[in-house]
Amino acid sequence: MKTAVVVAQTFLSVLKKCVCVVFLISNSAGAQEYFHLLHADSWVGIEGFNRYNVIGSVHYYIETRNIHIYCDTTEVFDKEGIYVLRSNVRILDPDKRLYSNYIRYNIATEEAYSPDELIFEEPSTSRRFRADRGTYNYKTNVLITAGNGIYADSSYTLFGDQFTYIRNEKDISVFGNIRFYDVKNNAVGYANTADYQQNKKYGILKGNPRLAVTDSVRGDSLIITGLTMEFFGDSIYRYIVTDSVAIQKGEITAYCQKGVYDTSVSKIYLRGNPRISEETFIVLGREIDLHIRNRALSEMVVRDSAVVLSDADTSGTYDIQNELRGKTITVYFNDDKIQKIAASINAEVTYYGFENNELQWRQTGTYSQIIITLTDGRIDNVNGSKGSGIVTPKSKLQDIKKKKGMYEY
Repeated sequence: MKTAVVVAQTFLSVLKKCVCVVFLISNSAGAQEYFHLLHADSWVGIEGFNRYNVIGSVHYYIETRNIHIYCDTTEVFDKEGIYVLRSNVRILDPDKRLYSNYIRYNIATEEAYSPDELIFEEPSTSRRFRADRGTYNYKTNVLITAGNGIYADSSYTLFGDQFTYIRNEKDISVFGNIRFYDVKNNAVGYANTADYQQNKKYGILKGNPRLAVTDSVRGDSLIITGLTMEFFGDSIYRYIVTDSVAIQKGEITAYCQKGVYDTSVSKIYLRGNPRISEETFIVLGREIDLHIRNRALSEMVVRDSAVVLSDADTSGTYDIQNELRGKTITVYFNDDKIQKIAASINAEVTYYGFENNELQWRQTGTYSQIIITLTDGRIDNVNGSKGSGIVTPKSKLQDIKKKKGMYEY
């Protein structure tokens, strides 16, 4: 008799589970056709509410998307077609992976929304997103994240407040407090908004973009700013900055309307009224190219109407400048400081000589080449070849006056 009771109770228990399963199928045929439950330790239904909980090592399969879903528990809102996945949630398919501790999946919209930390990965491309919250739409293949977003791949890491990733177009848009790290070039960039189109290998930064290339040896950085900054290449090899461009490296500051930083050849091309300023020098020309070696300035090539101006009087008594002109002028650096200046093709020079802070003479001339050498940033020798020059002593420089407010000669 006791055995019969035990058998009956066991049968009723199994029957109860079967009835519950039948109830589940009869009330959620659409949901069951979409969400196939492959495994769970147990589930509990709430009578009259079309709601039930699936508990323990839960495994679903969405055949239409070839998606496997794993979690610890699920709360199913049968009538609404909502699956609330909790604890150790993983949504996996051959192309992408979604991780969180809380995801609400809407069958009608095919949206997976998480108000908790969300991670999205593409193993084949090494792309990875992380944010405080976000939504992935499996119908449109669009990821939208918000709050402390991070994107990373093998080339660079991108930070921002909000991300939108249109997967079919390989387009990433970023908004708010943007910062990115260019791994190959050890560069950090900043902006307000950004858009990266991976299929076109093109990106653009707007809203006060700023690029900093670290020089760990000298302790300073190459800083590039402008109104718009574009970059090209899977592993970035070229930055193009336009409008109000400013470039800072050590004591050198450059200004122009368009600057191109080509990392593949370590050169910066300045176009559109370029101008270089240093503590005692100003460089002008139609085109200026900056050469970088070992993250330090090595050469500056100035072409077409090239001019180098420098303070002539270290005492500050006279308002005069040394002047060097030529078709092409090359400025050579050592440890980011000017060491030598060479002008060629119709080179012209005006140079003032001082001794003990007193003006002694002025040298002018036209040569095929002029070479100026410097020590500690000051001119110590001017040498011209294949040409002629004139040295005028101070006594005959009647046009040279002391600065205003001082006794005039």
